[in-house]
Formats: sequence, structure tokens, C-alpha cells
Amino acid sequence: YFFIYFFSLLPIPFLPRFLKLPSDYILVFIYVLTYIPAIVVPFFLIEKNLLNNEYILFLFVFFLCFVFLLIRKPDKKRNIILSLIKKLNIYWFNFSLFLIYLISTIVFIINFGFNFEVPSLLDVYDVRLQYREVVSDSLFSAYMVGWMAYIINIFTFLRGVQTKNIFLIIFTIVFQFYLFSLMALKSHLAVMILAFLIYIYLNREIQFKSSTFIKLTFIAFSSFFLIDLFTSTTLTQALITRRILIVPAQLTYYHFEFFNENVKTFWSYNIFSIFSDYNYNLSPPKLIGDIYFNKPEMTAVVNIFMEGYTAFGYFGVFLVTFILKFFLNILDDVFLYKSKSNNMMLVSSIILAYSLSSSSILTVILTHGLLILIILFTLYPNHKSISIKGS
Repeated sequence: YFFIYFFSLLPIPFLPRFLKLPSDYILVFIYVLTYIPAIVVPFFLIEKNLLNNEYILFLFVFFLCFVFLLIRKPDKKRNIILSLIKKLNIYWFNFSLFLIYLISTIVFIINFGFNFEVPSLLDVYDVRLQYREVVSDSLFSAYMVGWMAYIINIFTFLRGVQTKNIFLIIFTIVFQFYLFSLMALKSHLAVMILAFLIYIYLNREIQFKSSTFIKLTFIAFSSFFLIDLFTSTTLTQALITRRILIVPAQLTYYHFEFFNENVKTFWSYNIFSIFSDYNYNLSPPKLIGDIYFNKPEMTAVVNIFMEGYTAFGYFGVFLVTFILKFFLNILDDVFLYKSKSNNMMLVSSIILAYSLSSSSILTVILTHGLLILIILFTLYPNHKSISIKGS
């Protein structure tokens, strides 16, 4: 128990005191949703003794990488390439956004047909099965659904809220329901509600501390426990606590256990397939689902650090850390020097942060839209740059 508490609390001195930049929010999310569960959960859920050198070594490497992400130079220079990119004229930006909505709608109609029937909660799994069958033949449409649902449409919605444009607000809400009708992912609806609430909270212009965020997280999950205790159910913990904290950490250990003893993937199941042969019949998430749960259709996804380990071992953990560090620096640079609408970008970054606990680094950059987010706010026209005191 001393080891668990010691390793869990070790990064706290390195956490930013105040959350000001996109990277601040993302790193605190990683600490709460990925780092702590990866240490605590396996030691309580896995029956076999986990106090072995291999897993402890992985946790130590994870700690070093996380601290590396937290340490930043106070005299950070601007990204030269970003400083040379000019913002679009407001009319060209709006026209480009209109074209994106038009093209995406055409792509969706071609692949899914013209359908705006919002599925009931009982039909969501059937709709998702139909969606997977369609996107298996059209990878671009799968990318478009994710980009529109989590990045572009949320950006347009927040822009409508910020400018008090009723048309934009109504249009983006309707479009989000349309996206929900395609894939039946409840997160498509939840993300818009969450974005609005976060935006309203950030608009209070009160500096948010890391310690406050950690305390609120603890209070929230404790409340879920008390709710289930008083209602004599486990519904809240099963839907929220188990899904957000426990299962991802459990899957983290299962991935480590399997790939610690077997051949790594070398990312040969996706973009690196031309360089190396893949040694398994299923993708890593489905492989773990098959081996540990006897469910080959299960997608047992893990955080970016463990996914790096499954690809290249400890070198992979360092590799994804450097890649993430690179993109976090770009996010902060865009936030400080390109974006006047700070809260809009912070909201988008917070929403994106959750995907780091259940995706590979390549999936976060491409599928979940980190690259799209950077491009969007780099080109978004504002009249002046901003500077945050103490950043």
C-alpha cells in the first residue's frame, strides 16, 4: 500500500499550480484518469501478485515520461512555422467552414443514405452494427464523423454561443443529432452538453487550480459511491466509475501482461504494415478482448502510453511521450499567439483530453481530431493575439 500511495502522489509537485494552457488541462486529466488508475486499480483487481519487477518498471518509466511532459521551459519560444502561417480572412474562413459542412453531409448521405431518424436507446447497438459495416468500406466517412462530432461542430456551436448567434446554435444542435442518428453514440450528444457547461464555467474568469480539479474529481466519484449506497444499486458506479477509471486501468495491465511476454506489434496493424508483418490475426484491442474475456468482438482499448509499450516496448512509451509533448507545445503556442477565443480552444482541448486514456497516439492525432483542432484554431481569424500573465 505504501508503494501505491507513494507512486500515486509522486507527480503532484510537478503539476501546474494553475490551469491556464490547453496542456495544463490535458496533463491533469492524464494524471487523474490514466496515471493514478494504472497504479491503483490493478493491485486490487488482479488476483495474481503484481508486485513484480516488470510492472513496477513500467510504472517507473510511465512516471518519468509523465514528469517530462509536466516540465516546461519558462522562456518557451514561439513555433517558427506557426508564426509564419497567416490567419484566413473571416469571409474565407466562413466559406471554408460552409464547404466542410457541405462535403461532410454529401459524404454521409452517399454512405449512410438520407436518414434523420434519431434511434432510441434500445436500438443503439443495432445502429452501431450497421455503421461499422458501412465504414469498413469507407474509412474517410469514419474520420469525417469523428471530426465533425467532436471538433468542428463543437467549435461552431461554441462560436454561436460566444457571439450569441441563435442560428448557429440551433443549426449545430440539429447537426449533432444528425450525427447521432448515424452512429448512435451517446457521447455525440453528451459532448455538446459538456462543452457548453465547461465553456460557461471557464467564462467566470476564475483561475482554476490543479488541486481544485483533483478535489472535485474525488468528490464526484465519492458521490457516485454514496448515491449507489443509498439507492442499494451499483448503477452509477457501473456506468461512470467503472467505465472511466476501473476498466481502462484493468485493460492496461492485461495489455502489459500479454505483450510483455509476446511479440510487440510495431504498429504493423496500421500505417507501418508496409514495413513489418503483423504477427496476430486480430488488432491489439480485439486480441486482448478475445484472450482475457473470450470476446473477439470486444474492443479493449488502452491509453497512449500502454499502446506505445505494446508497439515498441519501453522505447514506445518514450516515443509516444515525445510525440505528445510536441503536439502539446503546438497547442499552447496556438492558444497563446493565434487564438483570441481562449475558452473555445480550452473547451476543445478538455474534450480531447479524455481520448488519451482510451486511444493510441496516432488515433488521437488523426481520428479524434487533434490535428484538425490545431489547424482550425491556427486559421481562425482574430483581430489580435493574447498573452496570459504568468504563462
